[in-house]
Amino acid sequence: MATLSAADLGRRVQVTTSDGEASEGTVFAVEDGVVVLESFCWPSNPEITRANYSVLTAASITKVAEVAAVPSGAAAQERSLPAVDSAYLQAREARAVTRAEEEATKINPKATARFQAVFDMLSKTMPCTWGTNPQDGGPAIMILEAVIITAALNPDKLVAKAGEERLKERVRKVLSGVIAKLESDPRMNKSIGECKSKQEEDKILASEVSTLKQIFTTQLTDKKLKEALMRVMYAEMLGHHADFGHIHAVNMTQKTNLVSKRVGYMASAACLHPGHELVTLAVNTMRRDVASSNHVEVCAALIAIPKLVSKEFLPALLQPVLALLDHAMEAIRKKAVMVLHKFYTIEPESMASHTDKLRRALCDKDPAVMGAALYILHAMAEQTPAHHKDLVPSYVSILKQITEHRLPSTFDYHRVPAPWIQIKLLKLLALLGTNDQRASEGMYEVLNDVMRRADTGINIGYAVIYDCVRTVTTIYPNIPLLEAAAGHIARFVQSENHNLKYLGIKALAQIVQVNQKYALDHQMVVVECLEDPDETLKRKTLDLLFAMTNASNIIFVADTLLGHLRSTTDQTFRGGLVDRITQLAERYAPDNTWYIRTMNAVFELGGELVRPDIAHNLMRLIAEGSGEDEAADMAMRKYAASQYYELLEKPVLPDNLVQVLCWVLGEYGYLVDGTQVLDIATRLCGVIKRQLTHVSTRNWVLGALVKLVAQLGQAPSQVTELAQKYSRSADVTLAKYANELLVFREHMDVMKAVLPVDASCEDLETDRSLSFLNGYVQAAVANGAQPYLKRGQRPADLEAAAKRAAEIAAKQPAQPTMRFEEYERAQLPVMSAPPAAPEPSAPAVEETPPPLSSGLNTSGVKQMWGAEGFMGDKPAPAPTPAQVFTPA
Repeated sequence: MATLSAADLGRRVQVTTSDGEASEGTVFAVEDGVVVLESFCWPSNPEITRANYSVLTAASITKVAEVAAVPSGAAAQERSLPAVDSAYLQAREARAVTRAEEEATKINPKATARFQAVFDMLSKTMPCTWGTNPQDGGPAIMILEAVIITAALNPDKLVAKAGEERLKERVRKVLSGVIAKLESDPRMNKSIGECKSKQEEDKILASEVSTLKQIFTTQLTDKKLKEALMRVMYAEMLGHHADFGHIHAVNMTQKTNLVSKRVGYMASAACLHPGHELVTLAVNTMRRDVASSNHVEVCAALIAIPKLVSKEFLPALLQPVLALLDHAMEAIRKKAVMVLHKFYTIEPESMASHTDKLRRALCDKDPAVMGAALYILHAMAEQTPAHHKDLVPSYVSILKQITEHRLPSTFDYHRVPAPWIQIKLLKLLALLGTNDQRASEGMYEVLNDVMRRADTGINIGYAVIYDCVRTVTTIYPNIPLLEAAAGHIARFVQSENHNLKYLGIKALAQIVQVNQKYALDHQMVVVECLEDPDETLKRKTLDLLFAMTNASNIIFVADTLLGHLRSTTDQTFRGGLVDRITQLAERYAPDNTWYIRTMNAVFELGGELVRPDIAHNLMRLIAEGSGEDEAADMAMRKYAASQYYELLEKPVLPDNLVQVLCWVLGEYGYLVDGTQVLDIATRLCGVIKRQLTHVSTRNWVLGALVKLVAQLGQAPSQVTELAQKYSRSADVTLAKYANELLVFREHMDVMKAVLPVDASCEDLETDRSLSFLNGYVQAAVANGAQPYLKRGQRPADLEAAAKRAAEIAAKQPAQPTMRFEEYERAQLPVMSAPPAAPEPSAPAVEETPPPLSSGLNTSGVKQMWGAEGFMGDKPAPAPTPAQVFTPA
């Protein structure tokens, strides 16, 4: 079906127009090349039938697909559109024609753009008409048919009738102001969009910035300042610095005039960044305006805060913004939630204790506030999904209300109810339902309903369906839902619209991760997409092909990816292809020989894009084999050596491939059929002379030559010449290999012992103590040699250490240090009685020293107080014997 006729009335069709827009609906009327589709109906009120009608021209319809046949019986009864007053339409048309004719008289096709701009500006303040210049017949501007302005636009050369000098002077002043404004504003002088080059645009803007700098040095009224700041924003947005106007923008935020304040906030948000030093001056103003009773001031501040706030000033603004969640105006509540989302992105911990307030915003009576709250809740759920699982029933309930058209019609877009809120809810459900069967089971019914209701045949409906499919493939699987999602994916993939096909490929890549059987029916479509000229679609198809790969189709997929690697020149894309081919080859290789052949192609095509570990994995596979069948492993090594020997004939090879083939030929070159080891050595001598990217690659070539010489039992003349040449190389490793070869060629028996054949996987025992040198060392010491001293024990090292310690001590001031010596052992006190007074005849007894005390020293002081009170000059009583503690 390519066209529609009256016979198709009542038929449900999907129509594609020439601009790629798809519409689906019931054919309502077809007449005089016009088609009317009744595209969507919903019974929000059973007593009122509402419908949306699309009017299309038959010439714009490129494809018609039947969705449902013409109904019969009562369903086919003819319906009519509401009556329209034809007289009203005719009067409206007449007014529009008159207005258009008036506007046409103001346009002179012979005038230049500059002359036309002057006319447009003068006509706002003066009655102007187009006339003819009496001197040259060119266009001229007539002011009241008394003053003529020629195309020269010279205010001093106006032509006026006699007696119109006052009018001429007035026109001269107005024209001078208009010309000055044109010269100072590049948007009037020449539109930026008409510039032919970036240099021309920069020249215009540089002149504008210079003019603005001079303007800001004068005293400006609020009106002039607003215009200047708008021009500053224009210059800044086009990449030119106008920082001289930043302070004026910040100052204007403090104006009491609401328009000036809004312009100041707008200019500050456009020109300043959160780390700018002038933001500090605006924080207090924003804090004051957020708490204002005027909602215009609050809105202006809330618009600027997300652009200017930083982590440093966030605490000062957090509480005032949180208070706005209870504001009476829904627009302010919505903006407050958006600002809090910005706060969360700056400092997530700042919102940790305010989650309940955001959850209450989810239940706001205004759907716009609820939609804004979804974004910050989604950001929080990404960090801690477990803490938001309890909101799944709420999200499901909201999504169900939206699909049932419970929201006002102002939230509809192309007859789809609140599509962006639906998409955000679907993303939240996908996040919270991942690996959670219980949460997912509560989503199944509403997801099925969303897919069914969103299938309206228009692009925004397809967007909702795609996100619904993504959610279905992310949550805990449900077979009926997956089948329904697969049906929608099939429609996407088979569509002729590249955008829908792209969505289908992406959705197919999602569903094959659940079960690859859903992709089996679309294999041919996927292959066709690989040959599509659309590069974006082709790359997305390669992603799908990577996800669909298994052991049965690995050969086809690898060949396809290698073909694209061979043809594309985008380095980023090539790198991704190399990584994917190597991953698939390592995971699904049918046998080792196929893996070696595929990796050789990857090395040859990818070059430096192949990671070094891939080369090491390949060499380890060749050396170790599978370990199960030695004969099969030897056959693999023989195949690899033959392949690499043939690659030597190619004049240009990437360095990493040269390194691999040198190692393989050095180890297993003797396995190549029909080729002597000497021939391999000869070819390698030619490889080392090539222009190589890395110097280290010559080390690999020379290392292979050393192994081949050990297998030959003699060093060919050309190998000896190379060794002599590189023995003086600046590269230490290369010179080491060359000198070893020159030494070993005189001791072939030692060389064969050091480099045995096929011994790369043998374990080597390392004598770290070097015990075989003990006899040599002991003999040297016995002959008077100095014994070996470790670093730090040598006299020179000891002297250097002492010198450094002295220098450090001299630079540092003397400070009390911690005592590390052992203290004396503490002795416990013992109880004892003082000795009795000695008899006169008794020998002298050594006096016991007074007990030590850390208190006040009272020795030698006369005792004035006793047990009976103040003694005055009375003699002190003799002390009574008492037990005291004395040190043992």
